[in-house]
Amino acid sequence: MICPVCGDEIETVEHMLFTCPRAQFVWKLASVRWEGLRELQDNLWRWWEAVAQTGTKESGTEHISLTANIMWNIWKARNKVAFEQKRKEAKEICLKAQQEWQEYEEVRQQEEGYKKTAGDTGKPKPGKEPVLDGVIRISTDAALNARTIRTGKGIVARHWTGEIIRARGVVEQKKGDALMEETLIVRLALQMAPEEGWGKIAIFSDCKTATDYINGNNVQDGILATILEDIADMVQVFDYCTISWMPRSLNTASHRLACFASQLVNDVNWVNQCPNWLKEANRLDDRAYAHFVSNPCRIKC
Repeated sequence: MICPVCGDEIETVEHMLFTCPRAQFVWKLASVRWEGLRELQDNLWRWWEAVAQTGTKESGTEHISLTANIMWNIWKARNKVAFEQKRKEAKEICLKAQQEWQEYEEVRQQEEGYKKTAGDTGKPKPGKEPVLDGVIRISTDAALNARTIRTGKGIVARHWTGEIIRARGVVEQKKGDALMEETLIVRLALQMAPEEGWGKIAIFSDCKTATDYINGNNVQDGILATILEDIADMVQVFDYCTISWMPRSLNTASHRLACFASQLVNDVNWVNQCPNWLKEANRLDDRAYAHFVSNPCRIKC
């Protein structure tokens, strides 16, 4: 297969990541370059083994995480060209990778700080604990449809094994505000959980601003503040409840459900059974989630 980016070479993984002119330009702009490993670029696995050996050095782990995210963004940019005929400049690819890595580092440092101060006492605070066995994993998202002037919301609840046990799509005839709707869908998930008899839940949203507000950041908007107060009260009824940010690439199912709902007239509810397109989105989320647990930078978008 000819490389869709440069059109000059037979595409291999090594060509896509290293020798394609666009990839070479990205690495030249990147803050981590691995110039000493050029002779290994004809074999990705040998090259990555050499990179992985730097993990014990000072800042080695950070360099490896950033490297993985650069490679992920090169791959996504390649797919944009191949499937959507949209081309990203090398500078844009590099900046996106750096931005995502910095966001991940901020979240990681916040979680490490919490673990140092929280100890083992008290209830888990929203957004600060990992998902445990027995905890229902709930992803939420909102979609604004400017064409139909509708707002769609998606809630996908999974058994801790990853299987969808409940999916709910909600549609409202209104323009909506993105942050407000993302916060409202979290509140709706908290309302739904006790009705299903779920005492241990972990809610995930790909709206970082919303999860930051929910987890304690001050907000001046009166209506939004009221919603946040409702959420703070509602989490107290659970034996275990966290509300966390996740990358969009782990939130495919609820995002697609929200977009689907925004085109409907009435709400939809599925219990234990759901459409094939939602099952496929769930499989994508599960695969991405497994990678995220071991190295989040690989799958952020």
